[in-house]
Amino acid sequence: MESKTLAASAQRWMSTGLEAYARGTDLDFAVHHFGVAAEHALKALLASYHPALVIDANDFNGLLHATGHGALIKTSLASAKTIQAAAAFERCNLLLKPPLPVKIEVFKSLLNARNGVSHLGVHDRDDARQHLITAIRIIDPLLTALGVEQEQFWGHYRELRDELLQKRADDLKLAYMTKVVNAKNILAVRLGPDLVAEDLARLERGWIDSDEEPAECPACGVEGRLTGHHFVERQDMDESAEGDESWAVVLYPLGFTCPICQLRLEIEEFDLAGLPREVRTAHDPYEWAMPDEDMYRDR
Repeated sequence: MESKTLAASAQRWMSTGLEAYARGTDLDFAVHHFGVAAEHALKALLASYHPALVIDANDFNGLLHATGHGALIKTSLASAKTIQAAAAFERCNLLLKPPLPVKIEVFKSLLNARNGVSHLGVHDRDDARQHLITAIRIIDPLLTALGVEQEQFWGHYRELRDELLQKRADDLKLAYMTKVVNAKNILAVRLGPDLVAEDLARLERGWIDSDEEPAECPACGVEGRLTGHHFVERQDMDESAEGDESWAVVLYPLGFTCPICQLRLEIEEFDLAGLPREVRTAHDPYEWAMPDEDMYRDR
């Protein structure tokens, strides 16, 4: 249940899966192993904080093992019940800054493919490459967070990994450009052929919710909305300020939406769009971090 053990397990499953993928004849085996490798990498990160974070809350014996009290019971660690892979993904997403560059729906597609092989012995050969890319995109930032070298994990499959990510980057760029063009078309239809900057200024932008931050839309140039997770973080202060540090509320975005031209972007498209991966907000960190007084009244 140690983090290093789980990370090493993820490497073994991925290496064996890549070997099968390279043969081209055992893609079901490969897809199954990609899913297991991604799950073990996610749980390796959680275990690096504390092993109990990967144990099901209802498994008391497993929790005893995770907290170093396994000698009190007769059951072995192998019988411990862990949290589901999707739950591990969501927990890691709350710990990583920036979050994982994969939507939970995409990860669940990989899990469904893995389970299809495990329980039914079936898989879609055409989706094998996409599932491998999904596993790579999940595992890479986890390796960084765990301090595991890329060369150590990928070994002689590093070039294959790089080539797959480059192919995805090319496809992503084309998809992004298509989104921007479509957003501009929507705006042109909405405002007519004589679109000018003054027309944009008159459009209703709506309210920015508490879980959003403003950002300029790369398609129409008006104020769009970044959505994601806020964290209260220690920040370095500038030279004119007193003291060495301060606290700030920082947004790590997961997506962008423009209410004017309807452009929607995921975090993996932010670099293409020139959108920030993190935003230091104007929120008061002390007010943001203050507990809800009702939680005490309800006790």
